[in-house]
Amino acid sequence: MHDQAIFEAISYASPLGVFQADAGGALLECSGRWQYLLRTDGRRALGRGWLDSVDPQDRQRVAQGWETAVASQKPFDMEFRLAPLQAGGEPGYVRMEARPAVWGQPPRPGFVGVAGDISQRKKVEEQLRSANRFLERAEKLSGVGGWEADLRTRTVKSTDQNCRIFDLEPGHQGSFSSYLRRFAREAQLQLVRAVRHSMRSGESWDLNLQMVTAIGRPIWVRSVGVAEFEDGRPVRLVGALQDITDQHGSSEALRESEERQKRAMDASRLALWDLDLETGLGYLSENWSELMGQARRVTVTSARDLIDRVPEHDRERIGMALTAMLKGTAERYDVEHQVQRDDGRMIWIHSQGRVSKRSPRGWALRATGTNQDITARKLAELELARAAAITKATLDSTADGILVVGGDRQILLFNRRLLEMLNIPADLMGATRETWGDIVVSQVKDPQGYVRRVLALYETPQDESFDILEFTDGRVFERYGRPLALEGSGTGRVWSFRDVTARSQADAALKRAKEAAEAANRAKTDFLDTISHEIRTPLNGVLGMVRLLMEEQLMPQQRRYVELAASSAQSLLGLINDMLDLGKIEAGRMEFEHVEFSIVELARELGDLYGLRAREKGLSFDLRIDPAVPAKVVGDPGRLRQVLENLLSNALKFTESGLVGLDIHPAAPVDGRVMLGFTVHDTGIGIPREVQEGLFQRFFQGDSSTTREYGGTGLGLAIVKQLCEQMGGRVTLNSEPGRGASFRCVLPFAPAARSAGRAAAPA
Repeated sequence: MHDQAIFEAISYASPLGVFQADAGGALLECSGRWQYLLRTDGRRALGRGWLDSVDPQDRQRVAQGWETAVASQKPFDMEFRLAPLQAGGEPGYVRMEARPAVWGQPPRPGFVGVAGDISQRKKVEEQLRSANRFLERAEKLSGVGGWEADLRTRTVKSTDQNCRIFDLEPGHQGSFSSYLRRFAREAQLQLVRAVRHSMRSGESWDLNLQMVTAIGRPIWVRSVGVAEFEDGRPVRLVGALQDITDQHGSSEALRESEERQKRAMDASRLALWDLDLETGLGYLSENWSELMGQARRVTVTSARDLIDRVPEHDRERIGMALTAMLKGTAERYDVEHQVQRDDGRMIWIHSQGRVSKRSPRGWALRATGTNQDITARKLAELELARAAAITKATLDSTADGILVVGGDRQILLFNRRLLEMLNIPADLMGATRETWGDIVVSQVKDPQGYVRRVLALYETPQDESFDILEFTDGRVFERYGRPLALEGSGTGRVWSFRDVTARSQADAALKRAKEAAEAANRAKTDFLDTISHEIRTPLNGVLGMVRLLMEEQLMPQQRRYVELAASSAQSLLGLINDMLDLGKIEAGRMEFEHVEFSIVELARELGDLYGLRAREKGLSFDLRIDPAVPAKVVGDPGRLRQVLENLLSNALKFTESGLVGLDIHPAAPVDGRVMLGFTVHDTGIGIPREVQEGLFQRFFQGDSSTTREYGGTGLGLAIVKQLCEQMGGRVTLNSEPGRGASFRCVLPFAPAARSAGRAAAPA
């Protein structure tokens, strides 16, 4: 009553929800405010029922955090969402804190904690984040960045947009001087004078300043700012910055346009020409003389002298293009040809022009145009043609068929191997894709499926693909497809075809061999089952007759012989049962019960049986059941007994002195299932680490001397491992030679329909 009164007094005085939990983490008491905050009532919240109030998305995290705090007896502090009261409702937020404490008489350890509503705080935080995102978008769209300079620490805080103006990473924070150094010298003086004036008068400034960003980019910015005061003293500067380079530079750009044009003409080596058809003289700009290897000057020459520089094989083509322009049958003159420099070297030029003056009767009087050096481009084209030839040769030498299709689905490239694989005649190399498609469709096993697949892939051109093509003649191809981005013509596709007929046939043969091996294995298992049953029937008869014989009046030596016969027959029966169980497990025919049973009763039965056997060998037997183990669970008691008996029998077999023990304890629950751990430990001979990995394999023995001394077939642990895994659990081993062994099985069980409380410790 005293503890209850203290708890109620604390609950009444606290604006927070108050609760108590025992040392195992089970809720004992909670205030009305706590129940209100967690949207539950005191009865449902007891134990760990309060976790049902936690939003499903946070429940596992909160449960794990609570279990960690309970296990380590350390404080618990978490913020989490609460499940909505109704579908579509808003979840609430709480912060729950708890610390280990001791109270009452006699003193009892546990946890005392509080819970507070933080829903409003979370809502405000989200609103603040939303507002910040809005401001950030507004800054980015407007190009205006904000900043704040602390005059006491000489540091500057900048928005992301302000950092972008300076070409700095978003989030960069620097000193006032580091930002000031970015401005030009005159701009620095202007800004310093404006800042000092604002610090004296409180007036703002508005300046256009020149600066250089962090990556060396010169820009113009508009700086607006003002000093802020506290207790009459300036403590900070706040302002905004906007990139006005485009506005400021428009007049500069206009003035520099002509200079850039001239520099561009010089950089492109573009030579202007003007041909006076009445006099036959041509006028060429300075770049022409440089192209010809002469000193830079304006060239005046005759049309005949210009033609003499052109190779014979180009002259006819040039004459035809000029005639067409002069007669007016072509609007422009546009020819690429070679000319000879003064040093004898040939270069390529692109010559363009048009008639700029005609007589009243339509005769051409003057033509103007340009000559551009395209030697580098022509050499690149030649190199490209060479590379294309090498690529074509490479494709023709590959074992795979290659097909490249453009965005308009027209064939761009293929190799000879493709023609061979798809049985396309050489005379159809230049045929349309429709003709090729018809040839392929006529050969595949599923023509309609083939067409549907191709059309679907062209509808999603960005997807990669892999298909198996089966042909009516038995061939099998792997077809790979990858998108190909082509400028100006959409997305094409690169197809590769690989003949995997031999591999496919080998895979089919391997599959048949595997199926045959599996059938043989099933036949072997069936045979073992049959033989085991056939042996077990007469063996049970032998055991029955031996038991009858033992009830007769026998001489001591005769009784000893009969007991040996009974023991041998029992061992043989156990081996046969193990073989049958292993056969069922491997064949997938093992069936498991799901019945409610008592862990305590099963453990005590095993304790009585193996405690007696241990005392017969002069050993101690220790059975321990954790109080947190549920009294009843749903599972297969027979298979659990089989697992534990195998482990306990091994422990007794390999232990000559000391003790053998069985510990049962709870493990962390998984997906609502009860997880229990069963540890069988001994002080026996132990197991070397190098043989532990193979210990759970069939017929495995540590070494031959162990087999001779202790016997056994090596099936017991293999059965234990298979049973544990098929029940959804696992088994692990921890052992060192001479220091005994510890086998731990963790197995899942369903909770009993009506819990009968926790297990009592064994008497």
